[in-house]
Amino acid sequence: MWSAIVRSDKSQLWSRRAGWKYGVALPVEAEQQGNWVQFKAVSLKTLVDSPLIAGQYYRTIPLGGQHPAQLNVSAETEDGLNIPPDQATHFSRLVAEALFGGSRYDHYNLLLSLGDSIDHYTLEHFQSSDNRLPAHGLSDSRILLTSASMIPHEYIHSWNGKYRTASGLDIRTYQDPMKGALVWVYEGLTDYLGNILAARSGFWSEDQLRQSLAIDAAQMAYHTGRTWRPLEDTAIGVQMLYESPNAWSSARRNTDFYPEGGLMWLEADTLIREKTNSKKSLDDFCKLFYGAQNGVNPKPYTFDDVISGMNEVMPYDWRTFFRERLDLTNAEPPLGGVERSGWKLVYTEGKPELIGDMEQIHKVDLLWPEWPKWGFADLRYSIGLLVQDDGTVLDSVPGYGGYVAGVMPGMQVVEVNGAKFSLPFLEDAVRHTKGGGGLQLVVANGSLQSIHLLNHRGGIKYPHLERVSSKPDLLKQIVAPRSGHQDAQ
Repeated sequence: MWSAIVRSDKSQLWSRRAGWKYGVALPVEAEQQGNWVQFKAVSLKTLVDSPLIAGQYYRTIPLGGQHPAQLNVSAETEDGLNIPPDQATHFSRLVAEALFGGSRYDHYNLLLSLGDSIDHYTLEHFQSSDNRLPAHGLSDSRILLTSASMIPHEYIHSWNGKYRTASGLDIRTYQDPMKGALVWVYEGLTDYLGNILAARSGFWSEDQLRQSLAIDAAQMAYHTGRTWRPLEDTAIGVQMLYESPNAWSSARRNTDFYPEGGLMWLEADTLIREKTNSKKSLDDFCKLFYGAQNGVNPKPYTFDDVISGMNEVMPYDWRTFFRERLDLTNAEPPLGGVERSGWKLVYTEGKPELIGDMEQIHKVDLLWPEWPKWGFADLRYSIGLLVQDDGTVLDSVPGYGGYVAGVMPGMQVVEVNGAKFSLPFLEDAVRHTKGGGGLQLVVANGSLQSIHLLNHRGGIKYPHLERVSSKPDLLKQIVAPRSGHQDAQ
């Protein structure tokens, strides 16, 4: 594969397998004979922050920009490199639509590995991002659709997190503990901007963006742990929540600083637009806060710095705005941004495209980390249960039908209304409760079995955003591509 030698001048000399190509943000000193590559000497921090991908099937696509950005793709098969032209355009538009008013890098490598035998995740770095999808991640539109926002998400981290990071997350050594109180900015703001850039660059349509917002809002609504655990506490507990199981995630909350942080920043964006008659927006804050600091690396930002930056864009009591949403416990998530943008959260029988695709491709960890990797049915909006394809109950929402009937995480549904369990049969049974049909579950808890009658008559429910015609459609404004960004780098 690859082997490395550290030279006396601290440059890196790497040997690669014959015929393989590679992608990495490290600067190259020279291509040597015999498949040796010499990289220039860099700091340890830069070396650790520069992942490398390589393979026999490899492709590079220029993405434009004053400081060049490129998409580096490695795949398990040659067919995996057949990227549809419209998708390549989305990647290029992502670079053009970057909203920070200037790049913080000399060049950028968007690394994308396609394979079924690798872990699937995304991770940010200063001059690159490590993105991973299944082998058919680009040829199966459902896969890219359900993970599309994560690609701009990691790209945005080049500014929010890598160029300028939050105080407490700016550890000097790998032995220092991180303090995540401001991760609602580091990740929450990036979550919001990643969704917006996914739409502006064309990975998502406006409707798909609305589906994502509706799912975020509904997830935060059934996280009943919000009645006792404030949002900032999920940020402080970030190290524990990342690896927490699905069981009881609704009762204790999970990494809610992502979706709820995004809803909070949407609210801030719509508030600025409303009060300035759309003359200013959160885009202006991003340019101001993460813009070039006269060539000097900026200091890590504090909560007071965030408030100061927001007030510079539009004077307002931003301190109270954020503190109320971070510190208080409330049964309802912050939906002010959804409502101010001209939409409202509703529940109908129709299954959103995003949820349907998640259930089909079984890779739900790509977009919402708390969801399982197996086949599943997300019935938390109706009976409060998240059920795996073998009947295992992954989560039970306090106060909802399943929980009230005594169906808890770890139990296994074996029968539905007298018939052998299957996910389609369970969904149909829940759907038929709207017409008065009963819902009886036989569940196994270890070697014991018990019968549970669910008092549910509402049918099956899924979240959607419904247009409120009396208000302007600010979401349409927010996701509109920025035509002036010929080169936003």
